[in-house]
Amino acid sequence: MITTSIQTRAELDGMSFEESEAVYLKARNPSGQYVTVEQVADVAAFLCTPAADQITGASIPLDAGSWSQ
Repeated sequence: MITTSIQTRAELDGMSFEESEAVYLKARNPSGQYVTVEQVADVAAFLCTPAADQITGASIPLDAGSWSQ
C-alpha cells in the first residue's frame, strides 16, 4: 500500500521512486529508514530474556523515532 502511494506521488511530482521514497521517509521519521522485520524480531527476542523481566504493561514503540507533525 505504501509503495503504491509513493509511486503515485513520484509520478505526480516528476521524480524517481527512490527520490519520492526518501521524501516520504524523511517526513515520517528522523532515521529516513523503514523499521525492519529483523529489528522487530530483536525487540521481541529481548522481551523474552531475563533482562526484560521487570517490563510490564509498557509500550515499546518501533517507529524509527517518528514524530507527529
